[in-house]
Amino acid sequence: MVEAFTRVEDSQGNNVAMATFISMIEKFKLNVAFDQQVITKIITDIKEQQFKHQVLVNLSVDSISNADFIPVSYTHLRAHET
Repeated sequence: MVEAFTRVEDSQGNNVAMATFISMIEKFKLNVAFDQQVITKIITDIKEQQFKHQVLVNLSVDSISNADFIPVSYTHLRAHET
């Protein structure tokens, strides 16, 4: 099992500190959208790189408590099962 790690780059290609981009995500209430994008990217990476191991994803409390997030994510994951 591996843990998914997210990173964000600025317009010059430099990594943005995790605390900075997480605080911006929270400030603009983009937690759920960000987490969904992380899941979509992981699904793409798994398919393209043919991972043979499980991937651990850290989700925000906002995503976990969002009534639509879990059902939509589950459906998305099931649609890409191999």
